[in-house]
Amino acid sequence: MNKLLLTALLLLPLHASMLNKVPNNFNEDTVVSEPTVLDQLAYLRDTHTSHVEAMRNELVTYATEHVTEPYTWGGSYKWSKFDCSSLVQGAYDSIGVSIPRTATQQYRTLKTSVKVKEIKRGDLVYYLTDKRRKLPVTHVVMYIGNGKVVEAKSRKKGIIISKFTTKRLVGIRRVIGD
Repeated sequence: MNKLLLTALLLLPLHASMLNKVPNNFNEDTVVSEPTVLDQLAYLRDTHTSHVEAMRNELVTYATEHVTEPYTWGGSYKWSKFDCSSLVQGAYDSIGVSIPRTATQQYRTLKTSVKVKEIKRGDLVYYLTDKRRKLPVTHVVMYIGNGKVVEAKSRKKGIIISKFTTKRLVGIRRVIGD
């Protein structure tokens, strides 16, 4: 186990709900022991997992709420004007996570790379859709599950839900979770 994680767990105060768990067969003669490190790890893992899933749900909800809205190149989520990168930036801002403004800046800054077979809801998928712009990536979408993504596609199509594809894929980045 990672020594830093173990040290952090040992220094964390126990959550009150862990200390108040009473066995079903509790009586005056029952001895209730302190939670073990494994109990603490399991509790922390379960709490972390449910928190990350809640954040993933919020991300997908934010992004899909804007489906059918128009695409605005150079738009800002702060004014409800979206291009591809401001849509995902706004989604992450809605859960209190700051990411860079453009798809290229995001791709260069966000370091947790994900393989296609490991993609999860809320992961950001980067594409090279326009080589003439001489950028490493020119488009970003958010994976929303079941082989689908939400994206601010173009001025003609606006914000849509479409099929996840690996055509012109540059990479996938994970911002939250493991």
